[in-house]
Amino acid sequence: VVSQKLKDFFDDPYNREFMAGITEVCDARGAGVSLISASDERAAAWNIESAVVDGIILQCVEDGSRLVDLARKRKIPFVSIDLDAGPDMGTIDVDHRGGARMAAEHLLALGRRRFAILALELIGDGQVGVVDRKRRWAAEDTVTRDRLLGYGDAFATAGMSIDDIPVVESFNDRRHAAEMAATLFSLVPDATGLLAMSDGLARAAMKVAQESGRLVPRDLSIVGFDDIPEAAAARPALTTVHQPIVEKGRRAADMIFDSSRPRKEVLPLELVVRASSGPAPG
Repeated sequence: VVSQKLKDFFDDPYNREFMAGITEVCDARGAGVSLISASDERAAAWNIESAVVDGIILQCVEDGSRLVDLARKRKIPFVSIDLDAGPDMGTIDVDHRGGARMAAEHLLALGRRRFAILALELIGDGQVGVVDRKRRWAAEDTVTRDRLLGYGDAFATAGMSIDDIPVVESFNDRRHAAEMAATLFSLVPDATGLLAMSDGLARAAMKVAQESGRLVPRDLSIVGFDDIPEAAAARPALTTVHQPIVEKGRRAADMIFDSSRPRKEVLPLELVVRASSGPAPG
């Protein structure tokens, strides 16, 4: 069960990598895969209740989602991705807060001090744009919330407050990312460090910055998150937080087949430094 509309799902390189891990395990086991969109929660709820399946993987649902309760009521193996659904349910996660902290610490260590944040959706209400303080701390999406907290941890250690740093949220597609990056740069035209919550957002922001005459990384250093295959192919190659996306899919599918031991697995992250980040001039 995925959060996007199915027509948009495979446009996201992260999703393609994640599904590759799931299908690799299913192919080896002779199992099939049914894909359900939760963009319409009513339809998703009906599908979860009625789907003829042996296990359910829930990807990126918000805290308190009734989809978790519906999946639990099916009494079949159930694994949540990036959301701890409780001690009796399987979970595959990464340390989003720690990874975001690494990203911000990297730019701070390079002497960057004027920051901007391009965030994923905070609340599933279809709204994107400039984020005020009330909205950022009301975030329902656990991934977005934890990454904001991680950035804030690094800034606090450096004597800065994340409340003073402009945040713009965007849908994770190319068109919206470019629009929201332009909005963010209009708020912080002198930004020297950009933290993007996905590599897709980071690559779109890099293109917008370059088209406006900024040099990356001299004028603006950029760090993404995920390390999709396209990150290394960007020009300049994107510094990002690597998470084992394919392995998340493998572990989720393995946990469905090994349903006797529901457990939480937290996979490691690492910062991959490439050419999109560099020391501040002077």
